[in-house]
Order: sequence, then C-alpha cells, then structure tokens
Amino acid sequence: MYRRILSVLGANLFGQIITIIIQVISVPLFLHFWGTKLYGEWIILTALPSYLIVSGTGIGYVAGNTMQKNIASNQINNALSAFQSAWIVTLGLSLLLLLIIIPTVLYLPLLKWLNIVYVLPHSAILTLIIFTFYISLSLQTELFNGVYRANQKFARGIMILNILRLIEFIGTVSIIIAGGKFVAVSITLLTARIFGIIWILRDLRNISWIRFGVKHSTTTLIKSELVSTLSFLGFPLGHACMIQGMTTVIGIRLGPGAVVIFSAVRTMTGFIKQFASSIYYSIWPELTNTLSTGNFKIAKNIHRNAFQFTLLFALLTSLGLYMLGAWIFNIWTNGKLKFENTFFLLMLVSTIPNTLWMMSSYVSISINKHSSIAIFYSSLAFSSMIICYILIPHFGLAAAPMSILFCDINTFLFVMKKSFIIVQEKISEFSLFIISNNPLRKIINKRFS
Repeated sequence: MYRRILSVLGANLFGQIITIIIQVISVPLFLHFWGTKLYGEWIILTALPSYLIVSGTGIGYVAGNTMQKNIASNQINNALSAFQSAWIVTLGLSLLLLLIIIPTVLYLPLLKWLNIVYVLPHSAILTLIIFTFYISLSLQTELFNGVYRANQKFARGIMILNILRLIEFIGTVSIIIAGGKFVAVSITLLTARIFGIIWILRDLRNISWIRFGVKHSTTTLIKSELVSTLSFLGFPLGHACMIQGMTTVIGIRLGPGAVVIFSAVRTMTGFIKQFASSIYYSIWPELTNTLSTGNFKIAKNIHRNAFQFTLLFALLTSLGLYMLGAWIFNIWTNGKLKFENTFFLLMLVSTIPNTLWMMSSYVSISINKHSSIAIFYSSLAFSSMIICYILIPHFGLAAAPMSILFCDINTFLFVMKKSFIIVQEKISEFSLFIISNNPLRKIINKRFS
C-alpha cells in the first residue's frame, strides 16, 4: 500500500513542479508580450474554461471509483459496464457543453457582461469557441485517468497528463514569443490536446479489458453515474465561484489591472494548495480499497495521518511564504504590480482551512458519497461570490479572501463531521492523535528537554 501511495505522490509532485514552472513563467511572459490589460482580459475570458479543465466534471472520479471496486472484487465485466456507461455520459456532457456555450457566445452580449474592451470581439468569441472544443476533449482524458487509477496504474496516468500539460505550455510559450495572440494560443492548446488523446488511446491498449462501445453499458449504471457526476459538479462549480467567479467580480468592480494582481497573488498562495493536493490524490485509491472492503481502522489511520501532514505542511509553508512574499512578488512581476500585504496575508490564511477540508473530503469522494458536500460547498461558494461583490467597495481586493475564508471555514466544519461518521472516528480521539503525535511538537520537546 505504502509503495503505491509513494508512486502516486511522486507523480503528483512532478506535476506540481510542472505547475510551478508554468505559473512562474506565465505571469512575466504574458505581461511582457501582451501587457497588463490584454493579459487581464485573457484571464477573464479563459477563467471558467481553464478551471473546468483542471478540476473536471467528476465523471472520471465517479467511474474510477466504481471500476476500482469492481476490479478489486474481480468483477471485470462489471468494470467494463461501468467504463462504457461512463463513456456515454462523457460524450453526452461534451455535446451538451457545445450546445450551451457556443450559442451563448454567439448570440448573447457576453463580452459586454465581462467588460472585455481591449481584444477584438471576433477574436474573443473565436477563442471561447475553440476553448469549448478543448474542454470537451479534456473530459475524455478525465475518464481515461479514472481507468488508470482503477487498474492501479494511477501514477502512469498522472505522468502522461503531466507531460501533456508541459507540451501544451511549450506550445503556448512559442506562440506568444512569435507574436501570437488569443486565437493562435487557443488553436495550439487544442492541437496538443488532440495529440494527447491519440497517445492515451494507444496506451490504453495495454489494459486488456478496456473496450470502447455501448454493448456492455446499462441504463441503470448510466443513470447512477450521471447522478453522481452531476452532484460532483458542485466541486468544480464551487471552485469556479471561489476563484474564477472572484476573478470576474474583481474585473467588473475594479478592472483588469486588479484582476492581474489577484491572479498573481492567487498563483503564489495556490502553490500551497497544489502541493497539498498531492497528498489527497496519493491516499485516494487506498481509501477506496479500504472503505469498500470495510477496513475502517486502516481508513481511519490514513485519514488521521494525512490530516496531520496536511496541517503541518500548510502552516509551515504559509509562514515561509508570508516572510518572503513581498520579495518574491516584486522579483517575479519585475515590480510592475503593487504588493498589498494585508490582501496577501488573508489569501495565505484562507489556504489552511481549504487544504484541510479538501483532504478530508476524499473520504467521501473515494466511495461516491460526496453529494451533500458538493451541494453545501457550491452553495456557500456562490454566496461568497455575492458577498465579495458587496464588500469590494468597502475593502477593495481584501474582500476576496475575506469571502473565501467565510466559505472554507464553514465547509471545513461540515466535511470533518461527515468524514468522522464514515471512518467511525471520535472527535476526542482524533484531536488527541493530532496533538500528541504532532512531529513538530516532538522536535521542539526534544530540542528543549
């Protein structure tokens, strides 16, 4: 078990390194070649599509859990049925996405609503249409990653997607340096994603039971996976409200210049969340195995240790980033953006409850019992976006992390209660473990004893 956890952790850490490279290079690159205003509008236009690509719809999560449970009990035909049923749902969602977004972009004053004024209207519209096709293909890779996880090849699936992201980024950098703008970058990303789909399809031939088609799909499974997927959408929708929604609100209230500052600080503080996500993904397959087979003691220990490690990591990295934040920010942006200390501190504080509830939520996600969390979180996130809109005239950019904190603290309390019930945990025993087995406390006691 620990070997599998470490292999997935390694693949995820490699992915986080790629993410850091992309984010560190992207901001100064875009600012240099496009300028603050044009880059700000790119962020606004691609905010929601970009997040849907990263967070997904949940079909890969839901179907992956189902396939993994069936394979663990040697029910291969049931795993195939789950895959083909999920594939039908994925194709349906992709078609629905195209039917909703393209007419919206073409016939509604979306650019006016988003306050887009610096990029040509036809370029902005074409960019959104291309991104819609890009998202549709990304839904396929999400499902395929669930197949890798179900076959205990999760690390391989993650590595393939990491390499694909790197290829997309290299293509983007090349186009921008060559003078390309929105449409050229969008086409490059779509082309790279098509290449990635072909690569993954060829690689999946090594998994003997995978067959594309509809023969083994069932109406019951399609309905079940569709319901679970729709409920899972609460997570990306909530994330979209908390991040891309905030971006849009800030753009409307304060303009593209403030959007760039928010995006840059969000990127810096987001490193904590990104590295912490490596912990979630590493324990996910093991939580599915232990909880689906009734090994609650092992599941409880996994949850305890993961929570403790996540808490320690979030606290130490937040402290370190706060001490060096202004220096890093000024060097990174070449002094072109103003650093606001209060805003930065609040953004850092908000990462702590967020990383903790996200980690704990995988107890529910791993066995497809995530519906109540997704609904609760998405509702709070939408409310937080409205709160941010109201508070901005009074607190400026600081309104965003204040609103985010409101959502994350309440979601943390809700998620922990649900996790305790699933793993049969008592809050007193959990708290005692976190305090008494804290490695930082042991180091301090040993140093001063």
